[in-house]
Amino acid sequence: MKRGTLGQRAFCPLMKSALFAAAFALSAAAGETLPLIVWGTLSEDDATAARYVEMKEAGFTHVVQGCNSPEAAKRILGEAEKAGVKLILGMRGLRKLSENVKVFTAACKNSPALEYYSIVDEPHKSHFPLIRKCVSQFDKFDPAHPCFVNVFGALCDRRNRKDKERQMDKTGFETHDKYIRALYDAVPLKVVSFDMYPILSFKPLEDGDFRLHGQRVFLKERWYETLETTSAFAAERKIPMFAFALLSAHRHYPGQDYPVPTMEHFRLQQYSNLAYGAQGLEYFRWYIKEPYHGYNSAPILYDGKRGPMFERVREFNAELQARAYVFVGAKVVSVRHTGIDIPLGTKRFEERIFRRS
Repeated sequence: MKRGTLGQRAFCPLMKSALFAAAFALSAAAGETLPLIVWGTLSEDDATAARYVEMKEAGFTHVVQGCNSPEAAKRILGEAEKAGVKLILGMRGLRKLSENVKVFTAACKNSPALEYYSIVDEPHKSHFPLIRKCVSQFDKFDPAHPCFVNVFGALCDRRNRKDKERQMDKTGFETHDKYIRALYDAVPLKVVSFDMYPILSFKPLEDGDFRLHGQRVFLKERWYETLETTSAFAAERKIPMFAFALLSAHRHYPGQDYPVPTMEHFRLQQYSNLAYGAQGLEYFRWYIKEPYHGYNSAPILYDGKRGPMFERVREFNAELQARAYVFVGAKVVSVRHTGIDIPLGTKRFEERIFRRS
């Protein structure tokens, strides 16, 4: 094991803290592959080898996929195997899944394309008993494949006081930390995944490039705080952390939208996730089949053809894999931020922390 450091410069219109540094205990070897996971939003009909090959061409190693029956799951796994991608696979509807675990695992467990069973996305605390029941059954019928639950990131931001009410409404808890601790105390999950898309624009649905639009682009105040608490939680439970970047612009609040992601946006999000120890990087969303919630700019657009985002994310994923040897298997020792102001919930850089002993 050896110790290394990472420095990542953030673009100033997004934050006054211009630099963060992370110290790692490095254990990865050359040739390691970083799991790059895309939420496909593909229907059963669209879940074909050809579509999965497209995802692989864009650099993705894993796809989150839903289906409506065990029979469909078996066919879809066959398509993914042909394409050479792994699936995080679930059946749409938590209650329906809980009633079909035995037949679902029988259809899936022998496929080399299966990586995780997807249980539910962004659960409320009222779902926890049913999640526990599901995970217990999956562990019984297929202990070789772990279960996967993606949770909300922090929904409470100081810019919008009503977000505190939204946090309670969506999760049943006042804070993100209480939320994930309650879930993992109730359910023995083996990975922690959370979504939070930190970059917002004041002008709706325009390209978010800060060089064009200056101070209209900003960061959610509690994003780094959420990375701090989730990274610490994952280390405490000795489980890997997965975290997100956004692929598709869409609406957020009136006058505040998620902008079209640039390479700078990808780098800020995913290198921050890596600095906090992420062992899998996720993206949302791949395919826009019909107009919904203002979604646009995904790699695959309404007509089923590739948009400009396809080449952008392919280039960035290749960049990530070229540096995977630094991050795969690495353990976070410390993360610190510099600047006049540092993000909420983070710690300030002190040179002595990073001096070699």
